[in-house]
Amino acid sequence: MISMITPFKRFLYSTLTILLCSMYVMATDTLLVVRGYVYDAADHIPLANVNIVETSMQAGTSTDVNGFFRLRLSSANVRLRITHVAYTDRKSV
Repeated sequence: MISMITPFKRFLYSTLTILLCSMYVMATDTLLVVRGYVYDAADHIPLANVNIVETSMQAGTSTDVNGFFRLRLSSANVRLRITHVAYTDRKSV
């Protein structure tokens, strides 16, 4: 038996699809973007391949060859952990 989609069902499916897509767009608008550069404190050389991770491990990124990073966060109240294999960890306030 072949089922046919009535015009009402087609309208309903289209409306639900548009609604779900717009809800997704609204949800992604609440993200915050943190961006900046990481460099050596002594000689101010940009550091590549530095890991920047939210401490709850929900988001993370690494710096490019110029020391630049960009990280999308879901909240403004987070702590970031910044690590590099050639540097020792230091807890910041």
